[in-house]
Amino acid sequence: MSLSPTGVLAAASGISTHLLVFRVGEWDAVSPLIFVSYLSVFLVGTLVANLQFHIPVIEVTKLAGYHVFGLYLSMLIYRVFLHRLSKYPGPFLARVTNFYITARSMRKLHLFEEVEKLHAEYGDYVRLGPSELSIADPQAVKAIYGSQSPTSKGPWYTLLEPRIPLFMARDKQEHARRRKVWDQGFSTKALLGYDPRITKAINQLLNVIEGQRGRPIDITQWFAFFVFDVMEDLAFNKSSNMLADGKEAYVFSTIRADMYNIAFFSHLPWLLPFPKRTPLLNHNYLKFWNWIQNQINERIKNEPDQPDIFSWILSAYNKSAKTQRDNFNLHGDAQLIVIAGSDSTAAALTHIFFQLAHDPVLVQALQKELDALPDLTHDNLQTVELLDAVINETMRLHPPVPSGTQRVTPPEGLRIGDNLIPGDVIVQVPSYTVFRDPRAFEFPTEFIPERWTTRPELIKDRSVFIPFNTGPYGCVGKRLALIEIRRVVAEILSRYDFTTTPDHDKKAFLDGKQDTFTLVSAPLRYPDSPEYQNLTAIVTGATGVSGYHMVKVLSASSRWTKILCLSRRPPPQNFFTDLGEGAQRVEHLSVDLLLKPTEIANRLRDKIQNVDAVFYHSYMHPVSQGNAKDFWSNADEVSKVNVLLFENFIGALREAGLKPRRFLLQTGTKQYGFYLGPAAIPAFESDPRITLDENFYYAQEDALEAYCQAVGAKWNVTRPSYIIGAVSDGLLNHLIGIGIYAAVQAHLNQPITYPGDYAAWDREQVQSTGLLNAYFAEWLVLTDKTGNEAFNIHDGLSFTWGRLWPYLAQWYNVGWNPPEADVARYRTMQLPGPQTPRGYGPQATLRSTFSLLEWSHNPEVEKAWKELAQQHSLVLNPFDDHYRSRIFSFADSAIIGEAPMVTSVRKARLFGFFGTVDSYHSIFNALHEMARLRLIVGPTASKFEH
Repeated sequence: MSLSPTGVLAAASGISTHLLVFRVGEWDAVSPLIFVSYLSVFLVGTLVANLQFHIPVIEVTKLAGYHVFGLYLSMLIYRVFLHRLSKYPGPFLARVTNFYITARSMRKLHLFEEVEKLHAEYGDYVRLGPSELSIADPQAVKAIYGSQSPTSKGPWYTLLEPRIPLFMARDKQEHARRRKVWDQGFSTKALLGYDPRITKAINQLLNVIEGQRGRPIDITQWFAFFVFDVMEDLAFNKSSNMLADGKEAYVFSTIRADMYNIAFFSHLPWLLPFPKRTPLLNHNYLKFWNWIQNQINERIKNEPDQPDIFSWILSAYNKSAKTQRDNFNLHGDAQLIVIAGSDSTAAALTHIFFQLAHDPVLVQALQKELDALPDLTHDNLQTVELLDAVINETMRLHPPVPSGTQRVTPPEGLRIGDNLIPGDVIVQVPSYTVFRDPRAFEFPTEFIPERWTTRPELIKDRSVFIPFNTGPYGCVGKRLALIEIRRVVAEILSRYDFTTTPDHDKKAFLDGKQDTFTLVSAPLRYPDSPEYQNLTAIVTGATGVSGYHMVKVLSASSRWTKILCLSRRPPPQNFFTDLGEGAQRVEHLSVDLLLKPTEIANRLRDKIQNVDAVFYHSYMHPVSQGNAKDFWSNADEVSKVNVLLFENFIGALREAGLKPRRFLLQTGTKQYGFYLGPAAIPAFESDPRITLDENFYYAQEDALEAYCQAVGAKWNVTRPSYIIGAVSDGLLNHLIGIGIYAAVQAHLNQPITYPGDYAAWDREQVQSTGLLNAYFAEWLVLTDKTGNEAFNIHDGLSFTWGRLWPYLAQWYNVGWNPPEADVARYRTMQLPGPQTPRGYGPQATLRSTFSLLEWSHNPEVEKAWKELAQQHSLVLNPFDDHYRSRIFSFADSAIIGEAPMVTSVRKARLFGFFGTVDSYHSIFNALHEMARLRLIVGPTASKFEH
């Protein structure tokens, strides 16, 4: 088939267009205009040719095809044979199109590794694209990025046009002018002003880590939330509160998605303008910039007391002519503050802890230096050379921008050593490759922080190391990033031993990180072990206050895929709804543990085939009458029933073939005999058993140890104090009686009077918040080193009734009376037995003017309760003979019925659990929760105030 003269001319026009037009200059930013122009010429030309000259449409289409053919043929020949980079080695397809390197990059978003492989194959100079050269020569760093370098920024920096943040400004004079403004925002004085915001975020981060103590936590996510919250606060005087909420905000997820887009378009900048300008396709793009505009508007209305970074940017904008270009620059800078260093700082933190977790000796050395400081202010942290060495070495092995940044050589070219790089070509130095170059570093792939301190001979060429870039385009936020990194590392290491589990998969973590221009870390969980996933649990006594909080904690974590709850009675209506989404992993089994083991086992088999952990919270107390003394008097019967419950359950596990890896039994402070008189305080777990009375705890512990030894499981025993919490089916709760007393007295317009004496009023006690107990229990079963140990657990702060009573009056808006001053008005009760639990000293004598049980028999009280019950639709009748003694005697025993009761949580602290809550605040919350469950009338106060 011969080509017509017209076709030859069309092809020649394509060749000419390439050689005379597209070969010269940059056309990436106007690619849509070029496309529209070509399309318009084709459509108009077709119309005119057909109507005016009667040329068929097919012929015009052929001519257009010849033109495009000539254009691309010229591009192909030129790029392969005639281009100024044709002498440089590289894959053939890389010479032809940038789609080649893009395809390699998008395999795993590991462009840095792909480039390193190409350099290993082709040498220091590798052609990555038609006009792009990657240079892994250490000499290239200074030549391309140094302060005297004649290079300019490449076409990658057009990706955000028309909005141009400082970082993307290609004009050197414009960049220098705008950089002066930014430098004010990162001056020493300005950085000091940002300290409260940084400190606030660090404290929130530490609270998150503490709340997850002993359980796997994705530190990658939380570090990202931390840095982003800080930067957003410094941009708009507010943050998205991701640290507090624990979930991604709109702007965070949007920017993360945009970074993946940047990874794709990095070598195809001409392609990005199309989706940006195409309706529907640009919906998210426009939505994001509208969000930026809204944040700017709100920030303008709310000037902070202490200047933030945006204060300086806004001040410069207000002094400008406020042209459209100024407005676009303001938008770009607002975006830059939010994202500036977010990924890179978060990635640095994650990789620092990745390295530290595999080097316990280094961790100890760092902790020793940090412990020697008077405090962890940044001024002090700057003096810790080892800390900076760890930061440097981490950023050397895991650079923030691993593939390097684009520059364009000047028209006259750029000399690097003996090589003259042609002019007007894109060059970049891959940081990941040169930071691991043996010409610059000895043992380049090894993590050796000492190379930055005591072993300087391991650094051959320090000028290569530019993790924050260098020269006029060096990172303006470097000092802020280092402040955040130093402070976070120091605060965490001063509190925790950050080590990983033996089976931690280092390769999986390294393979999971992504190069999206900046480095994005893979999820990093500590502890990170398959043993902590897909777990099953059995919780007995699940409708009681302890058991339900245990279910609540387990169901909140996806690591527990099935939680089988056991109780005698069916769960109340709110049992599953209050668990939220976690309820889908929870199943209930109504079973009486007084049944024979065989029958219990049959029911278990129908529900569960294997179990990782058992949390035993079952307890049965025979109904008793009388005062506080009588409440505890039937020890033999209580012991007999509860030992039988436990033995039946263990027998059922055996018969059902269920072998847990960990079995946790919750007992209590009755272990130490406080109810029998003065015991040694604080009570330690190692204290001897008390033989003055029958105590089923001891028999249960013995049975537990024997069972676990037989089946190869580990065990734990927890010993909480009076438990703070609220459930519908848990009336053995000292707070119910106390709440009823306060509500009725308020209804009667009478003060709440403390029934005990001043000794009981001031007596130091400890309380145990149910939720904290449950977190502790989960931490125990997930922590291998805690196996086969018993632990005390309480809120970690001392508690007195003298402190609670004024709070209680404030909450219920009622008056209060302290203990009776006239000693003659007290009646006395000596605790049973001549011998005290501690084995010496006088027996305790309890004094009171009345008891809540006695108060409950007052007809006026019962009448008031009926009125309250009708008014608030209460479901509990505490004055029923079945409930009265249980509710009010238990409250009396807590308020006046025991000797000083303090246990030590030293052992839990030594093993690594530091959870602490405010008991008074927990009681306030529990009373409100009881009101929600319609058990009592809650406090009138809606907010707890000290």
